[in-house]
Amino acid sequence: MTEPTVCVECGRPPPKASKLNKKGVCVLCAFRHAREAAEQLRAHSGPYYEKWKQAMQAKIGRLERVLENYVILETGIPARLHFTDHTIQARTVTDPLTGAPTKRNVLVFEVDRVGVREVTAKYSIMAEKHAGQFAPYLPDKSYKNYDFVITKTGEGFRTSWSLQVIPR
Repeated sequence: MTEPTVCVECGRPPPKASKLNKKGVCVLCAFRHAREAAEQLRAHSGPYYEKWKQAMQAKIGRLERVLENYVILETGIPARLHFTDHTIQARTVTDPLTGAPTKRNVLVFEVDRVGVREVTAKYSIMAEKHAGQFAPYLPDKSYKNYDFVITKTGEGFRTSWSLQVIPR
């Protein structure tokens, strides 16, 4: 099989003193790709950015994040958590609609494992609906006998969580 003599993208022969790369693209088109990729990474949108983001998600371990000792769920990405203890804490939060301070009870779990990683972190739940999913496990702390796979969907007031309980 013979090597191509013109660029597969622009159809021109490569500039003097250069060759086509392994994909059959000339140096001018390759530089254009690099410039577009840099612009898309900077803008956080576009096909190059999406491809980079998927590669990073795979490399980081599906973005199961622990930030400042708090587990942060990414929308649409399941996270497997194991809890060792819990508390119900009173917090003052700012109501997003009125801007007024409001007292809320928050369910806070101590987390010792996220996926396969051992961590020392907290998982804080302010949403009553999500906290209600754990109600059967709280009185006797039976959550210690399970791993919970939590998948967050939606944003803002439309956020919901699916919960899968896995015995240890």
